[in-house]
Amino acid sequence: MKKYPMIARTAAFTGLLVISAPALATSTLSLTIDNDGAVGSDRDYSSGLLLGYHSPHWRPDDAPGWLASLANVLPGSDRQSISGSLRLGQMMWTPEDIEQPLPPEGERPYAGLLFLEGGLSRFAEDRADRYQLVLGTVGPNAMAEEGQRFIHFLIGSEEPMGWDSQIENQLIANLDYRGDRRLAQTPGDWGRTPEISAVARARAGNFQSELALGAMFRWGEQLGGSFASAGFQPGQLVDPGALAGSPRGQFLFTGVEGRYRFNDITIEGDRPDDVPDTRIEHWQASVVLGYLYYQPRWGASITFEAHSRAYQEADHSVDGYGSVSLFWRW
Repeated sequence: MKKYPMIARTAAFTGLLVISAPALATSTLSLTIDNDGAVGSDRDYSSGLLLGYHSPHWRPDDAPGWLASLANVLPGSDRQSISGSLRLGQMMWTPEDIEQPLPPEGERPYAGLLFLEGGLSRFAEDRADRYQLVLGTVGPNAMAEEGQRFIHFLIGSEEPMGWDSQIENQLIANLDYRGDRRLAQTPGDWGRTPEISAVARARAGNFQSELALGAMFRWGEQLGGSFASAGFQPGQLVDPGALAGSPRGQFLFTGVEGRYRFNDITIEGDRPDDVPDTRIEHWQASVVLGYLYYQPRWGASITFEAHSRAYQEADHSVDGYGSVSLFWRW
């Protein structure tokens, strides 16, 4: 395992979570695929592939000692349950014209991200808090070129020609926070319940830094056990780990988020001298629409997202992508 330290650390972390006795429900393994082809596009945030492990929800007294100690240091110590997560992912961003060796003026540079993310979540009936540490790399070491070439080969799409001009290698580190608060939930017709919640996010690091505030509307079954499972962040439009306290359910959801982004390495990062500069659009917004269904052993979701321009030179005022998550519970 010396050749694969990331795999070894992943296995060790997962083992620590699995061997500890849970108080509620299940462990979850999730696979999430984001792709802009689902909305007939091929630009900006182009695709993402993420594999995650999500622990059961433990009562604070029953959680692994190291996890409970970490949770006690962070705000939200009054929460009723604790969970941990680990995700390995790859994301990529591309210009619209991928047949040219350099991005044309007005288009963003190629960029890839390979990352490992550890998370801690605290849940109560009407509120939830998440803390995440993201470590990884952008640039050729992220292997986004190989990933896109393989996918385009499978689907018969044109071969991308501009990855030699991508954002250069750089290690990244980000600390992320998300807080959900239920604002209203009332009994509905046909056994379905409507719910409105507020979602606040903060990210700090050399990958992306931003402050965000949004509102989420859900309508469906067993919403009490699936609170804070829908969101706005790429790769996390649905969080299967938030469902670990609920055996089954389904719901439709839609939401809107506004944010101020301070920095974005995929737009402003170091690049070859002949690649045009791009400037971040600080004020941004997103809209999501999706459906999630889950049973005791499995679940699935489909979500569509649209967002305003991420950089000032963009010719298009709106971009988007689709996301599918499959998850297995035990």
